[in-house]
Amino acid sequence: MEQKLRNIVIVGGGLTGLSAAFYTRKMYKEAGYTPRITLVEKAPVLGGKIETLHKDGFVIEKGPDSFLARKTAMIDLAKELELDHELVSTNPEAKKTYILHEGQLHPMPPGLVLGIPTELKPFLRSGLISLGGKLRAMMDFVIPPRRVPGDEALGDFIERRLGKEVLENVTEPLLAGIYAANMKTLSLQATFPQFAEVEQQYGSLIHGMMTGRKPAETHTGTKKSVFLTFRQGLQSLVHALLNDLHDCDLRTGVAVTEFTKIAGGESSVYHVVLDNG
Repeated sequence: MEQKLRNIVIVGGGLTGLSAAFYTRKMYKEAGYTPRITLVEKAPVLGGKIETLHKDGFVIEKGPDSFLARKTAMIDLAKELELDHELVSTNPEAKKTYILHEGQLHPMPPGLVLGIPTELKPFLRSGLISLGGKLRAMMDFVIPPRRVPGDEALGDFIERRLGKEVLENVTEPLLAGIYAANMKTLSLQATFPQFAEVEQQYGSLIHGMMTGRKPAETHTGTKKSVFLTFRQGLQSLVHALLNDLHDCDLRTGVAVTEFTKIAGGESSVYHVVLDNG
């Protein structure tokens, strides 16, 4: 096939932008094209919310700390980057997990599945939630399921089913470790569509999670885990992507201010204006 030059501009240098650059370059090269990829990111560094700190022998995540094993696209990307041997699961010896609330460490109640209580006694004994908050969460058993079609914010869904306290004191601290984002801006269908399905099928999120399907586990070596990360932290993936994208034009500290379509047809062409002129 005739070699043709393709100019590609990717806006945003988080994990989405970096992986888009990786797969876009691969796709064009396999099709016989030479891609010239420019990635622009307004922040001074690439990697978005992902930031790993190594201190005193510890691996500390300042942003998200893991990903869901059922999100196999992450595992596939790790394999493409020959980083899959660094994947590790949750430490089975770490029996207790704590949530910091109002200056105190509270043991995470046993039976939580992605922040949803599936064992009532430990949840009702927990100091993370007030009596009123626990009573509000139990209303999940009688609140009818949502009948309005369409998507919903993940935070709105949890608050509607279980109340504001469960959202802020339990679910947000847990799921922030995956998404590092405001749950009121996350799409339910893009993150946990099974929650909506459980609500519709069982009429109660707690009842459905207690008796219905559980999150899929993925094998990593001899262990199974709902969550996965990399031995040296999630930033290992960012570093591997940056190393692989060494021949791309990666620009930081510059933002896109305008898109202008200058040609249509099968291959649309755009004029991209940056804030540095």
